[in-house]
Amino acid sequence: MSPILNQAGGLRYHFRGIRHRSRLWQPFRKAVGRWLAGFCPSGPLLLVAPSGGYCLDPGWLSQVQEGGRAIHAVDWDPLAPWFFGLSHPRASVHWHRADLIAGGGKELERLLASLPDARVLFCNFLGQAELASPREYPAFAARLSSQLQGRIWASFHDRYSGQIRPSSLEPFESTAGRASPEELMQHFYRHSRSGELNEHTLPLLPEGAHHCYWQWELRPGVFHLIEGVRGLGPDPLVAGTVPVTHS
Repeated sequence: MSPILNQAGGLRYHFRGIRHRSRLWQPFRKAVGRWLAGFCPSGPLLLVAPSGGYCLDPGWLSQVQEGGRAIHAVDWDPLAPWFFGLSHPRASVHWHRADLIAGGGKELERLLASLPDARVLFCNFLGQAELASPREYPAFAARLSSQLQGRIWASFHDRYSGQIRPSSLEPFESTAGRASPEELMQHFYRHSRSGELNEHTLPLLPEGAHHCYWQWELRPGVFHLIEGVRGLGPDPLVAGTVPVTHS
């Protein structure tokens, strides 16, 4: 399928991003920006599948650039650089175009090899990767963890989605690994069950990562529960989160 028409992105997503970024998506953008405040890399930054940058806080991007750090971005969508420039006109970005799932992730592997010092941020990509390329996804997911070993990286992605409005708008933080479905249901969906939501397929990521969760109203009446994961480097500090200790 053409990247412009892909159901996980493309023109439909650009339309939603332009329409909702300033109002409906604003709380989510701010939450991601607070979470990323502790992820200001000391070296180059690689944005993976940022599309038009609708979910990225302009203040955080400015913070990255003010330190003189190069920003690279890779996306399959040929329209992404143009829309990103509209969303973030002050950002200077070196663009790469690649189908990151093709060949089981070989394109991503080549790009990472060409940027050995880059910190990596997956921008709402991993929870949509299987939808974008079902055939290639298993091989991509199988090698991703090894590709990230030894790197400073972060990702925010879909964990659940559906038409159930979360009962809590407060972020949720887990300092001891990935939160269980029961913990997330208790915090965000106290009167619902996980079986009533769509659970997104995610690749295995390196262990020891820090996890944080927010709700995102993608369009009126459709809600996504986003999982933010931090790999190597200092733990993020997110204002207003609820710490959890697993027994």
